[in-house]
Amino acid sequence: MKDIAFADLPGIDTDSSSAEFTDLSSEETDAAISEGIITFATDELLITFINPSAERIFGYSESEMLGQPITFLLGQAYDVLYESASSDIDAVMPALLAGASQEMVGQRADDSIFPMEVMMAKVERGKESFYIGTFRDITEWKRVEQALRESEERTRLIIKNAHDAVITMDAGGVITGWNDQAETTFGWSRQEVVGRLLSTTIIPCQYQEAHETGLAHFLSTGEGPMLNRRIETTALHRDGHEFPVELTISPMRSGGMFIFSAFVRDITERRRAEAELQKAIDAAEAANRSKGEFLATMSHEIRTPMNGIIGMSGLLLDANLTSEQQEYAETIRSSADALLTLINDILDFSKIEAGKIELDIIDFDLHAAIDEALDLIAPQSDKKGLELAYMIHHSVPALLRGAPERLRQIILNLLSNAVKFTAKGEVVLRVTLDDETETQVTVRFEVSDTGVGIPNGGVDRLFKSFSQVDASTTRKFGGTGLGLAIAKQLCELMGGEIGVESEDGKGSVFWCTAVLEKQPGAPHAVLVPPDEIQDRHVLIVDDNTTSRQILIDQLAVHGGICDEAADGAEALEKLRAAAAADDPFDLALLGFQMPDMDGEALAQEIKASDLLRELPLILLTSIGQRGDADRIKDAGFSGYLTKPIKPSRLFDCITTVLSGNQQKEEIGKVPLAVPGTLTESQRMHVDILLVEDNPVNQRVAARILQKAGYQSCDVASDGLEAMDALSNFSYDLILMDCQMPEMDGFEATAAIRSREKKRGTHVPIIAMTANAMLGDRERCLNAGMDDYISKPVKPDDLVAIVEKWVSRKSDSGDAERQDAIASQPSLNSSAVDLTDVLGIAGDDQEFLAELAEEFLAIVPDLIASLKTTIEQADSKTAQRAAHSIKGCAATFGAESFRQIAFRIEQLTLQEELTMASELLAELDQEWVRVKQDLRRMLPVS
Repeated sequence: MKDIAFADLPGIDTDSSSAEFTDLSSEETDAAISEGIITFATDELLITFINPSAERIFGYSESEMLGQPITFLLGQAYDVLYESASSDIDAVMPALLAGASQEMVGQRADDSIFPMEVMMAKVERGKESFYIGTFRDITEWKRVEQALRESEERTRLIIKNAHDAVITMDAGGVITGWNDQAETTFGWSRQEVVGRLLSTTIIPCQYQEAHETGLAHFLSTGEGPMLNRRIETTALHRDGHEFPVELTISPMRSGGMFIFSAFVRDITERRRAEAELQKAIDAAEAANRSKGEFLATMSHEIRTPMNGIIGMSGLLLDANLTSEQQEYAETIRSSADALLTLINDILDFSKIEAGKIELDIIDFDLHAAIDEALDLIAPQSDKKGLELAYMIHHSVPALLRGAPERLRQIILNLLSNAVKFTAKGEVVLRVTLDDETETQVTVRFEVSDTGVGIPNGGVDRLFKSFSQVDASTTRKFGGTGLGLAIAKQLCELMGGEIGVESEDGKGSVFWCTAVLEKQPGAPHAVLVPPDEIQDRHVLIVDDNTTSRQILIDQLAVHGGICDEAADGAEALEKLRAAAAADDPFDLALLGFQMPDMDGEALAQEIKASDLLRELPLILLTSIGQRGDADRIKDAGFSGYLTKPIKPSRLFDCITTVLSGNQQKEEIGKVPLAVPGTLTESQRMHVDILLVEDNPVNQRVAARILQKAGYQSCDVASDGLEAMDALSNFSYDLILMDCQMPEMDGFEATAAIRSREKKRGTHVPIIAMTANAMLGDRERCLNAGMDDYISKPVKPDDLVAIVEKWVSRKSDSGDAERQDAIASQPSLNSSAVDLTDVLGIAGDDQEFLAELAEEFLAIVPDLIASLKTTIEQADSKTAQRAAHSIKGCAATFGAESFRQIAFRIEQLTLQEELTMASELLAELDQEWVRVKQDLRRMLPVS
């Protein structure tokens, strides 16, 4: 037994008296001591002192514990540990009296058993001696210890059974841990590898030096680029073969030293699967390429003879045929059209199935895209006697960025279906704004009809591939059942959706949405209504309610004062009443086909009235009812518009008619206003070069153009002949086939554009190709062509696209149009077009001049910055400069200047600065033209 003085115990002063010893119970001491302190006599082992901590630990009060034998605190545990009690404490608890702490079990007042740590010592004080013990409740410590043991066991089991090899290594590179999976992965047992160098055990010899160098570098600097990262490398098996592994190494500090844990996974099987997958992908891509090439070839080969069938049948239908011959020719034409639709649907569907349909995102004019779709559907609608109308809400921006070809395809599909399933009544397209942010708009397109409608349960099948509402639909109306399925896919690609509202026998409303980008720097709309509409009293006469309402909305939103009449009798009544009230109408728009009294008869009644004869009249007619221009003029009309009526043509026609009537004393001397079309005389003086190697296609295209009034059409069989022809003559338009021997259309276009660059000229080139695959249109435009038309070429489509481009050139020199806007600066200069900026400035010429002055001051600095940054290879700053130039040019309608800046911008984005530099001279040259024309047109210095 070891004797311990009071000085060895906390809170006890051996020099103190017995009274001082009792001060152990003071509050200050109680707060400092957490262990229970108990003293007891050496003879009978009776407790003589306890501190408050002992009371808390055992749950007894001081009075309950004093005088009790020390074994009282051990409870039942005492009987278990010691079979008999002894008055000699040395014999009963030798371990405790040895001076070391011991773990024992105590019993509280509530009979609960708890673990405790006990330390006892014998204290000698003169002739007296007693025992002092410290007791600590270690219940929580035992719980933590048990949890730690369980955690360590779980960790051991996880490592032992892990699917990854888990290896630990000390700072010297020696293996210290090796789980079961490591034995399986590397072929070494744990007993064999523990103590071996990791580098010579599992690392191939070519990597061992790098491993040792990296380890030393980490230990000296704490930097390890390969640590705590998942990497793929090569490992060495015991039998000497190397295999791929995925490896993660993490360093840990333990006891002032680093240890490293490595998790290694054998990825041999994964690599094999990846190789097989890549092989399958390569095979699938090769198959897709073959499929795409086959589809392109098939498209070209089928479309070429179909061009002859459709073209010749169209020409045949215009000939003087018997009724039987006419029926045969119409059957040929309709069958060819159906076959062409089928081919287009199958090509699109195959691209969707292959996941190859993509959107060609470009800047475009939404109004123009819709106009083109309506132009294509108008003949079908007119043939069935349907009223075709459309309305674009004034809040919808015109200049947007998206995929106009695909958008037009969706709209055309919805319109075509509406016309197909409508026997009488109307088909109406409405375009509205669903949502708008600073950079995007969500546009909603609705096509309503008065057709057969859709029976209950049929809607769910509409947008599925190869699906019709019922089997009889295909037999009665035709179609593949692919159109709406394709439209749905395209809508979703554009971030929109598609749906339908319908009732059997009561028509349908098909709708779709598309998310489109706003063109940066573009005005909200490009359509600027003329001042002639403001406060003008206009009467709209038409038997179709929808058509009247659309015209009223288009004019009223721009200040027109509109009234309406459903027939001739009502119109005459309102015209006479207004004139009698000294508030006459300024203009009347008359529908051609109306019950009881048609538009022509109504016009004759108006012109026969002394009260009404000075009223300007515009005829609203369908394509099939347009008739002879001279007869329409003789009936008293100042102009006519073809349904569906486009806002731009409506405003142009009103401008021409009202301006003309202000300048002419007699209405009969006003030229007939037919906006957007060329006169017969103008067409006769248009020189067209047709470049086509197929003799049938040559005859078809030339004949179509001649019948449309374009009498001057030369033919070249390939690109070389075209270049020869252009060397001897200047043409207004070129129709260019793409696939030709000797020199194809792309090569010929490149050669023409190169020649024009030196001469400063530009002739429109329209691609004509039998290909219809993804990228064909883009390839044509990128080659320098201005537009694109697919074969087989339909007469209406060919004439429309020719007129579109020839009209642009004709408009720039149209004296009649210039007279109509003589009070304003020229809007159709070859370098600038002030239409948009005039719409902003209005009549404020001073503000317009200030804008122009600022434009002329800013652009030279931007050009200088562009040149400097390109020279310094600063593509980012150069791109911003080009973008700013492009925006300024757009404001003043300097289209050629804008296009050059746009091309430079695209090249800087691609970091093709050498190519961008080559365009700077062209930019300078066009800037000179812009400055000259702007100074000529506006009062600027």
